[in-house]
Formats: sequence, C-alpha cells, structure tokens
Amino acid sequence: MNSKFSDMLATPMSSGLRAVIISIAICLSLSVFVRLHEYSVWKQNPASYFVDGTPMMTTVDAFYWVRLAREYKNGTYYATDGGTADKLRFFPTDSSKPARVPAISVLLAKLSGMFGDNLYIAGVYLIAVLSGFFIVPLILYFGRAGSLPAGILGSLVGTFSFIYLVRTSAARVDTDSLNLFFPFLASFFILLTHEHGGQLRPSRLVYLYCALAGLTMMLMELWYGISEFTYMYLAFLVVYLVIGKKGFKTTFFSALIFLYCSFPFSVNVAVFSVAALVLFFGYTYLFGGKKVKPAYAAIAVLVFVAAIAAFVYKSAYATSMLSGLIDSFSFIIKNYFTSDMGGKPSALTQVTELQHSSVAEVLAYVIKEPMISAIGLIGFIVFIIWNFKKAFPILPMFLIGLTAFHGANRFAMYLAPFIGAGFGYLITATALSLTGKLKDTTRKSVVYVTVIVFFVAIISQTAFFFIPQPALNVDYYRAFQDIKAKLHGKPVILTWWDFGYALEDITGFATFHDGGTQHTEKTLYIAHALTSASQPELYNITSFITGNGSTVTADDIIRDRAEDKPLDNVKNDNIYVLYTSDMIGKFPAMYNVRGIDMLRTSAESPVIQPLSCQSLKDDVLDCYEIKVDLKAGKINNATPLRKAVYVDNGYTVKSVEYEHNNGLYLELFASGKSINAIMVVNGVFFDSNLNQMYLLGKYDKSLFEEVYSALPQARLFRVKTPVIQPGDAEKKG
Repeated sequence: MNSKFSDMLATPMSSGLRAVIISIAICLSLSVFVRLHEYSVWKQNPASYFVDGTPMMTTVDAFYWVRLAREYKNGTYYATDGGTADKLRFFPTDSSKPARVPAISVLLAKLSGMFGDNLYIAGVYLIAVLSGFFIVPLILYFGRAGSLPAGILGSLVGTFSFIYLVRTSAARVDTDSLNLFFPFLASFFILLTHEHGGQLRPSRLVYLYCALAGLTMMLMELWYGISEFTYMYLAFLVVYLVIGKKGFKTTFFSALIFLYCSFPFSVNVAVFSVAALVLFFGYTYLFGGKKVKPAYAAIAVLVFVAAIAAFVYKSAYATSMLSGLIDSFSFIIKNYFTSDMGGKPSALTQVTELQHSSVAEVLAYVIKEPMISAIGLIGFIVFIIWNFKKAFPILPMFLIGLTAFHGANRFAMYLAPFIGAGFGYLITATALSLTGKLKDTTRKSVVYVTVIVFFVAIISQTAFFFIPQPALNVDYYRAFQDIKAKLHGKPVILTWWDFGYALEDITGFATFHDGGTQHTEKTLYIAHALTSASQPELYNITSFITGNGSTVTADDIIRDRAEDKPLDNVKNDNIYVLYTSDMIGKFPAMYNVRGIDMLRTSAESPVIQPLSCQSLKDDVLDCYEIKVDLKAGKINNATPLRKAVYVDNGYTVKSVEYEHNNGLYLELFASGKSINAIMVVNGVFFDSNLNQMYLLGKYDKSLFEEVYSALPQARLFRVKTPVIQPGDAEKKG
C-alpha cells in the first residue's frame, strides 16, 4: 500500500486539554439545549401536552419508574415485613419490585423537590441532562486516541441520531439515558491502562484504572439492572492486557480487581477473591521458579476459579459469572431478541424496539439517508484497522451496535456514535493530508472548521429538529383519572399490556399484565379473549386468569374450547375489562399472538380500513378513490358488503344486511348529526369482543356491566359475578 496513504490514516492529531474541555462543553450543552427546547415547544401548547401542569410521558415505561419513585419518596416501597411484592402487577400472582430501589427512581425522588414535588417534571429535566453524559467519556477517549474530531462528531451524531434522540427525548424517562455513558467510561479507563504509544503503564496505575472500570460497571448494573456488560468488558480487559504483554501477574490481578470492584457488596465475590488468590500463589510457587509465564493462562484461571466456586459453594453468582464469561455476547443479543415462548406466538414480536430491521433501516435510524450512515460506518472500520490498539477498548460497544443489523433495532443507538466518529476520523485524515505543508495550528483549524461545516450540512438528516409526542396523550390520562375517581376498593383491570404501567401509576389499580410481563402466556390468553367472537369465552378466560378456580384450562383456551365450557363465576367483583382506542390499530398484533390452535381457525387475517369520506349523495359515500354504494352494498361496484352498521354515541342504532354470502362490513360512527369516523372491516374484526363491546356497544348484560365511557378514548366494563347459568332462573321459579 502507498506509504503516504498509510501515513495519512495512521497519523494522530494531538489535542490539548483545553480543546477537549471546550469540545465537551459545547457538545454537551447543545445536547441538553435541544431536549429542553422540545419541552419548551410543548409548553407553547399545554392543552395537548399537559394535564393540570403535569407533562405527558413519551414512553409508557416512564410511569413504572415514576411510580417506584413515588413509593420510595413516600416510604411505601418496601412492605412492612421488608418484602418487595408488587401488588399492582401481574395479578393475581403479583410481581416483585427490584430488591434495591432503581437508581433512576431514587434520582427522580431526590430531585422532585426542586420541581414542586412533581416527579414527571423532574424526569423531563433529569433525562435532558443525563442523556448527554456519554459525550464526556467519548470525547475523552478519542482525544486520548489522537482523534478529537472523531469524538466531537461521534458525540453530535450519537446524541442527535434518530434512534438515540427518540429514546432520550423530552419526557422519555427511562434508563436509556445513561446506557451509553457507563460503557464508554469503562472503555476510557481501560484505554488509560496503556501509554500514548501503546506501552503498558506501571502496574499500580493499571490496577487503579481497572478498579475504576470495575466501579463503572458496578454503577451500570445499579442503573440498568443487568451485569452481563461486566462479563464482556472483563473478557476484553484481559485480552487487552495480554496484547500489552505485561505478563501473567499484572493481567491476573487486574482482572481480579476489576471483577471485585464490579460487585463490591457481594459475599460471593469475597469467596471468589480468596479462592483466586490461593490459586494464584499456588501457581506462582509451582511454576514461578521455572520461569513459566503464560499470560494467556489468566483467562483460563478465572474460568477455573469460577467453576470451583460454583461447584463448592453452589453460588448463584459464581455460576452466572462462569456462564457470563463464556456467553456474555450471546446473552446480550438474546436478551433483546424476540422470544418464541416455547414455540407459541410471543407478544415480544410486537414490541417495536425488539423487531428486526433491514440494513438500510438500521442505518436510517442514525442518519436519515442510509448511504451517509454507511460512509461513516466504513470510516470507523478503517479507524479500527489502522489504530487497532487504540480502538480495542471501545470494541465491545461497537460490536453491540453491529448486532442491530441482525437482531433488535434498539441496538442501533450503540452504533450511532461510531458512525459519527467514522466521519470525524475521515475528515481528520483527509484534511491533515491535504494541508501537510501548512503550520500545525492552521491544519488543526482546517480540521475543526470542516467538522463544523460537515455537521451543519447533515443536521437536517438527523433528529435535531424532532419534536416528540406523548406515548399516552392527555385524553387517555384524563380518562384514567376518571376511572380512578369512579372505582373503589381494589379494582383489577384487564386490558392490553401497552398501558399497563400507566394504569398502575395513574389509577393505583392492579393489572393482569404490563410492559414488563407481556412475554408470559397470560398475554396470549388475554389476546384470545379480546379478539374472540364470544363474550362467554371472554368471561371464562377472565375467570381462568383471575385464579379463583375455573373449569377452563390453558389447553382449552389455546385450542379455542373456552366458549364451550360452562360459565364460571369470576368470584371477584372488582374485575374490569378496559378497551382503549389504540387497541383498534393493535388488533392485528393481538390476533397474531392469541395462541389459538391454527388448525382450528381460518387463515383469514384482520382487515381494518378507516375511510376518509367527503360526501354522501344518493346513498353513495364518496371517499375519494373509494365509492361505497349503501343501497347496493358494494364498494367500487365490485367488493360486496355483508352489513352496514350505524353507531350513535357508542351504541348501534341501525343495521342493514345485504344479500351477499361473503363480504366486508361497513361501520359508521356518529354523534348526533356529525359523522366522526367510518371503517370497513372483515368478519375477524367485526365479530370480535373488542369491536362488539367497545365500538358497537353490544355486550351481554348478564355477564358485563358498563361502568364508564369516554369514547372514543376508553370504555370500561365490570365483569359480573355470580352469573346466572342458563336454566337457573327456571329452576328458581
């Protein structure tokens, strides 16, 4: 390869501490400013984004963290016996709260006093600041690696990429806000174990930075709740020290210090440490005199010690460590991949962030034009090739980012900073090469100006001007407040899982499943109940999952036999079925995961087509390209209609049947003389409990009682108990 080209790619650009600090200050300030600007836009239209001064959240997960923060602040997080059972989740068996109050909830509780004790507002400002924290270690890392411009563009593209800004935008109270910060900080500390030239530092400094990296991973575990990042970084640390050729002793003790600092409060770690020290000194005694220094043995020793601890002490920690050292990468991938639930359909396949995306889609999650992202990605790969030792400590994050091409699209947020860094590296290498005869300060100025111009040029391709929308709008929030005021005792809400966290927080009522328990088989049963064409089946499935004894079994539900069973008594008069308008759009997903034996049912998929109509003349609905002849019962004089249903204020007032054996159904919704919506659906949706009870207002009054309606947002039914069985009334007479 041409030596000039090789020198261009390998030449570092030194940066002083002042340049690094200024870069961090500018990038971090811009990151915070954009997110607070989003919130300021909300304030200009409070009717759409606030209820009684409380901002709506842009993720339903926020309601979970806020609820735990409120309990922590009120001193009710732990039960009187010290237990952590969560009575609001996964009724009737309950779920468990984290043994430790989540760090994000603690921060919300501590900071809420600055915002009038409003946990939601505290969350807005907390996330706006925390989401930019990753910029600090990222710029420090690339500044030390000799490519500060890569750190600058990595920070800007990373924080304003679509995938990351959406996941850390205004009111997005969730743990994603620090999930880049901790790994990048650990990578920076690992990088510091070597000098600028690649030589290993003195052992005492190596131990110090390994301890700091371990403490960083401990903080991440406290923040995010998983420890598998620790195992992955432990493996990379050991390999990095082996590459540095420091020797077995330093490598071994560095790994041990890192591990101990990662789990400082674990008794099992102390046991592990003692066992490791005994093994190490035994090894030194046996082989030290023979000058045997196999540095690679460090990894084998750690695995061996973990195996001993797991066998002798039957330690859950040691067992997980052993498997983590071997399978950390696969765990991280599988942890966010969809589950098949033992061959049954899984609700996780319907979670947007866990779905698989094409290569172009993943690249577009970073920068709107995929080709631009691709160039940045190639640039970073070139950086790795020509600066392998400098890039090695940050490779764990890069590899996680690459899994977005194969697995869950949420991993694209780990990839975004590297795409920006790739551009920064290419700009640096090119500018330094073209300005070789100029003064050093001039060359650097050219690089920084080019970086600024480049970012301004692509700013419209990022999410810089993005304004997020609430995951739960003000109408839902008010409806849930109304439900809280209307119901008494200890109600339990049966609904789809998406709004589970919000219901638990806003109403204080229990749910059957939510955003953290939707992967269980209970979700299949609920999906079956809501999409079923039988209200007795909905009743029997409710009885089954309520857990007070039922003639229905799980196999009956899956094989679609629940409606044939005798009507059960739910034996709990505080069970409610809640329908919300978002469930219409989610109906195909619910139908897909309902768990019914597909041999029993037809292969027909739901059809739900809203129509935008401009006029009604001579019994013909003019819906632009679609014309519906209400007299003949045909769509565009071709597709037959079986029935047209007219609904006024939530109740069916007229039904017209056509002489067609097959066809679609027309549903027209009005409020007095005003038409609100028109839909064309097929039989799968038309016959469903969701449609019949919620939209058409047709429900079995012997099984259900309507107790609240806030159409079109929500409709609530109480499940009656006991139920009068067919023939019982005659017997009593």
